[in-house]
Amino acid sequence: MNYTILVVDDMPIFRDPIAASLHLAGFDTLRASNGKEALAMVKSRRPDLILLDIAMPEMDGLTFLEKLRETDDFSATPVILLTAIAEKRYVVKAKALGANDYMLKSRFRLKDLLERIHRHLPTLPAASPAVAPPPPLPRPAAAPSGRAVAQPGQQADPARVDPGQPSVAGPGGRTEFRPGPGDVLTPT
Repeated sequence: MNYTILVVDDMPIFRDPIAASLHLAGFDTLRASNGKEALAMVKSRRPDLILLDIAMPEMDGLTFLEKLRETDDFSATPVILLTAIAEKRYVVKAKALGANDYMLKSRFRLKDLLERIHRHLPTLPAASPAVAPPPPLPRPAAAPSGRAVAQPGQQADPARVDPGQPSVAGPGGRTEFRPGPGDVLTPT
């Protein structure tokens, strides 16, 4: 039996990759885009753990948490807040409402999230995720110009990262990027 994790976030750009990563790690996942939708899903699907954002339309995460904890059936369901809000008053209120953990989106890594999930689902083995990461994709051969050449059945990626430069070159020109502390950029 797999554990089920409900990922509640109004922004698909955060919600969907997290849910997909958890699925690859061996969990069943559910997705909700606000607290109101999540409450209905909790009652019908009974997740084992909830990852919860705070700032959402219709019903925010703290209101959801308060309503969840009012229900005896879900008073012990582990809830990890995964949010962009770093203000101390929100952390204090979340803990007072029964949040089990609090993580910032800007600083979380999947490895850390999985460790916390394991901590709050104590019957899980304390080891790393149940599945190994997927193997790396094959690198396209390089042409004499340094540009990638597609292998049979592949499409060449026209973007190019120049080592030591904070930008990516592509068909639309150069795009600047500014990695923050803790970000790791590795070539593929």
